[in-house]
Amino acid sequence: GFVGVLGGGIVKNLIFENVDIQAATNAGDITGSKENQISVGPVVGWMNENGNNKVLDCVVASGTIRTTGKGQGVGGIVGNAKNGTISNCLSLVEIHTSGSEAYIGGIIGITKTNVTVSSCVYAGPGLVNTGSNGSVGGVVGNVYSGTATAQNSYFEGNLTYNNNPVVGVGKDCGSKCTVNDTTHKADVTNIEKVVCAMNGKNADGSCEEEPWSLGQTGLSLNGYGADGYKIIFNANGGAFAGSAVTKNIYLASGMAITDNEVGKPSRNGFSFEGWAATADATESLENLGTVSKSTKF
Repeated sequence: GFVGVLGGGIVKNLIFENVDIQAATNAGDITGSKENQISVGPVVGWMNENGNNKVLDCVVASGTIRTTGKGQGVGGIVGNAKNGTISNCLSLVEIHTSGSEAYIGGIIGITKTNVTVSSCVYAGPGLVNTGSNGSVGGVVGNVYSGTATAQNSYFEGNLTYNNNPVVGVGKDCGSKCTVNDTTHKADVTNIEKVVCAMNGKNADGSCEEEPWSLGQTGLSLNGYGADGYKIIFNANGGAFAGSAVTKNIYLASGMAITDNEVGKPSRNGFSFEGWAATADATESLENLGTVSKSTKF
């Protein structure tokens, strides 16, 4: 993983593109203990028992993980964790494993002791496990021991393992562990219902607008997703054609920002002079610049 071992730390606000990870090792070959599975995840490989470990607001936008060997914990965000929290993370990575006793999760492969996964989404091309005596979970691959909480999280697609439909938590240790599972399968996650559920609601019953939002083809987290960075054009008291008060476009990093796809808003008593970086600006920008992050005009 980007962070091999996380012990008492926080990893947050990271974006990964074109992930390419390959691992071919058996559990026990390195440490001598077969209880220490090989842990593979794009953001964190292994979260140990030390401190208050957290992985927050991370996006794995594309790429592939391929592993083989006996005893693997492979996840779309974290491979294996003993203690910690994973919250508001999106994984679009594709995972393939072929070894025995391999456990794949869309967000995390294996949990132990006390791990919470909250408000996360797996919407990648697939989780493929061709090995024996393993499992696949849309969110958590295997609750190996202890307590695991998987809440308000979604996985997308018709995933299967050994010709059986995949559920949110692929496997657990029965009466020896505690599993709190409120995960959801969705044919498509890029819909208002899912976004509202992930963000929660305001006191008046309306849906919060962040950190999750709709993209063109997939969900956007903190202004980034499979479609690129979200560029927001706000009519600032006016409206676009069709009465929309905002319009969003999605662009890759480094692209020039233009309003060609947006059109000009209108507002009674005002003339449109151009776009600005703030709502109280007195002059418009000559150039909207290039994409380096999610931006609002």
